[in-house]
Amino acid sequence: MTETINARELPIVKILADDYRFEIPDYQRPYAWTTDQAGELLDDLLYAVEHINNEDSIDETSPYFMGSIVIVKKDGDDPAAKIVDGQQRITTLTILLCVLRDLAPMEHRDDLHKFIRESSNRFASVAGRFRLAVRERDRDFFQNNIQEHGKLLQLVKSAPTDLSDSQERMFDNTRHLWERASKLSNEKRDILANFIVRRCYLVVVATSDQESAYRIFAVMNDRGLDLSPTDIIKARIIGGMSDDIRPKYTKKWEDIEEGIGRDEFRNIFSHIRMIHMKTKIRGNLQQEFQDSVLSRKDGSEFIDEILLPYADAYEIVKKTRFD
Repeated sequence: MTETINARELPIVKILADDYRFEIPDYQRPYAWTTDQAGELLDDLLYAVEHINNEDSIDETSPYFMGSIVIVKKDGDDPAAKIVDGQQRITTLTILLCVLRDLAPMEHRDDLHKFIRESSNRFASVAGRFRLAVRERDRDFFQNNIQEHGKLLQLVKSAPTDLSDSQERMFDNTRHLWERASKLSNEKRDILANFIVRRCYLVVVATSDQESAYRIFAVMNDRGLDLSPTDIIKARIIGGMSDDIRPKYTKKWEDIEEGIGRDEFRNIFSHIRMIHMKTKIRGNLQQEFQDSVLSRKDGSEFIDEILLPYADAYEIVKKTRFD
């Protein structure tokens, strides 16, 4: 099949709509934005509303660009789209829309919920589905507590326990955005929601080929966007696996990462690279890691034969006391 790549500037009203059904693959990194990034997103939007929005009429003459997302989407009518890059932004934007929905007057909530969940239609054989499905490990928490209509008030007043790191960030950002949006008047929240839906644009870079999506992903994140080298290495290793083994190795990878912590996890890769190359890092970590380690092992061999035993050894060394 011929590889196709296209980029389109689309408003949120066209993105969170029936033409797309977004899914964040399990091999992507966990949700990582903190209240700093979520708050900055809201600050930028409120500033844009005040300085760009025309109070007399809300039209599309002055679009506000929010960045880009990279997706894998086959040609044709199938709306399924896997997000390769941009999950932090679109997940946080979904959280904000859920907050604005549950704070809106009752008669306006269904209108906003349409951007969160596709309506079912039994005559058209359309099953209602959430427009964004986060990684499977976090999906139930995100759907049941944030995306589901009317659940946010209970969530922000609770103190949930036993959450993963990514779920804690989802909870923290939801509560942060709820507290800030609660201080706005109904009129300002309504203007903000309208501005997001109609005036905010994303550049959607779509490719029908997964390998080309990884190339775009790597190039964009080599330009200094908020991804660690291990996130890019993970996308190459796990994303390149066959569908039948990918979930198994995704779980192995993330069990190590969550057990050790993201900062310590990055250190392991530096140590592995040093052991194999026996020199200090002189260039790009992920490229040197590819050349010195991954060129000799396929993805499953690397995880089973190198990453797992090195992570175990790292944990032993960390816990050992040398008196």
